[in-house]
Amino acid sequence: MTHALPKTAEALLIAGLVAAVGCVSEAAAQAVPVAIETQEPAAVSLDQAQSPWKLELMPYLWIPAQSGTVAINGMPADIDLEIGETFETITDNFNFAVALHAELARDRLTFFADAMYLSLESNDIPTESGEADVRQDQGIFELGAAYTLVGADDVPPGPGVTLEPLGGVRIRTLSLDIDSSTRDSFSGTQTWADGFIGARAHLTLNDHVAFRLRGDIGAGGSDFTWSALAGIDVRLAQRIVLQAGYRALDADYSDGHGAERFEYDVLLHGPYAALRITF
Repeated sequence: MTHALPKTAEALLIAGLVAAVGCVSEAAAQAVPVAIETQEPAAVSLDQAQSPWKLELMPYLWIPAQSGTVAINGMPADIDLEIGETFETITDNFNFAVALHAELARDRLTFFADAMYLSLESNDIPTESGEADVRQDQGIFELGAAYTLVGADDVPPGPGVTLEPLGGVRIRTLSLDIDSSTRDSFSGTQTWADGFIGARAHLTLNDHVAFRLRGDIGAGGSDFTWSALAGIDVRLAQRIVLQAGYRALDADYSDGHGAERFEYDVLLHGPYAALRITF
């Protein structure tokens, strides 16, 4: 009997240790999935940190003054139209027009496209040899990309500066058709492309007002071309911004010689207004 108690106690102690080890093993086994579950939200948060693509569409209106020289078939003509005269010419001879700017952005990279097309048509225009029907079509198209070097578009609204270098290609097309019963009839089209580089800046004052600047220079089909823009943004709603400002675009292009020479050396400059919608 004197040895039975110690053996019983020893047996109880061993059973207790086995049970304790079993509990520890069970707890450890349960702890593994808990550790895995705590890692899953971190992986989700990394996916959520990637910004989605953002699309902006901006229909706009630009009525520029025009000054420079145009030559068709070697015959030059000076152009000097004030903003009001351009507006009157468009309204009196309007046929078709579209002006739309679009941007697709994600994080710091932005792709942009711009299309401005204007068609004017006049009938029974008096000429030196009789009357003629005249149609003029002009298009300016841009494709390019910008990179946010300073600032970011995805930060909360508030004071800040964004600076983006940009580059791309600008394509211009001019078409003139003169339909006359005399020998003065003419039909011709000129299309050329220029590469350009530049930068744009956006100064945000508060949640509702911001200023923007853009400038670029280029060449290619043209001997030289440049453009500049300065404007103000006024937020009307969370996804709608009204823009207004002043824009200038200049191109010096020529092709051919003698009686076949075509020249377009014209500066367009005037106020613009736009409505930017974010999707």
